[in-house]
Amino acid sequence: MIEELKSFVTVVEEASLTRAAQKLFVTQSAVSKRIQRLEDVLGAQLLDRNSKPPRATALAHRIHEHAVPLLAAFNPSTITSVERLDHGTRRRPK
Repeated sequence: MIEELKSFVTVVEEASLTRAAQKLFVTQSAVSKRIQRLEDVLGAQLLDRNSKPPRATALAHRIHEHAVPLLAAFNPSTITSVERLDHGTRRRPK
């Protein structure tokens, strides 16, 4: 679900499926499918596909506010630090 959230946040920030796909180095179709999976899980429409280009709904903007800090918590450097703590390889400050 992390890839779906990343795609969603990028689409909202870029206001474009095409630019989001370019930024994520995936196809536009892949981004669209990820957004659709997220919509299916939430049971709500996040993009108004009747507008050209598709626009984020009001709900999407509210979810975006919460998704950004959530994704920041899954930053690879944060995960690496936690893994090191788990394995006892993290240095203690002097």
